Amino acid sequence: MTLAKIGILPGLSTSEEISLGVAIVLAATLVAVIWYAWEARKQAKATGDIASATLRPVVTLWTNETSVGVNRYTLSYDNIGSGPALNVKFEREPEIGTWSETPGRVSISTREDNTGVIDLQLQEIPDSMVVRALYQDASGYWWKTELPLTKLKGKLRNGTSTITGIGKTLK
Repeated sequence: MTLAKIGILPGLSTSEEISLGVAIVLAATLVAVIWYAWEARKQAKATGDIASATLRPVVTLWTNETSVGVNRYTLSYDNIGSGPALNVKFEREPEIGTWSETPGRVSISTREDNTGVIDLQLQEIPDSMVVRALYQDASGYWWKTELPLTKLKGKLRNGTSTITGIGKTLK
């Protein structure tokens, strides 16, 4: 029995009906392959995001006042993440005072004994300032940890750190 005999698509020959059926099956297969490729792409991206997150560095910052000298503080830093922090650069805003050493670009591993210290000597205590660490993860993505410091009773006090992703280039 053909489709033409039961009133569906009258005027088509048997070979035309077969060709139409093959075309419908091929179109459905094409739609299924495109959908599968789209889902596989989403899965690959999610897997990459998970891999990046498991190897992400997390640099923490905190300050302490030293007992040597007036307005002298130590900036301590540590990587508590599961991946190395590469090309670490330290900044302060406003750009006042001096570092005891020029904190060039360093790397911070994920070992337990990797806490570093930099001394910061200030001529006077500002009302507020921000100390910042810029660093890359193993994939080259840049991250920023900022520690706000505020003046309280004549001394700088730690605020709450924030960690933010910047991107593939440091702006």
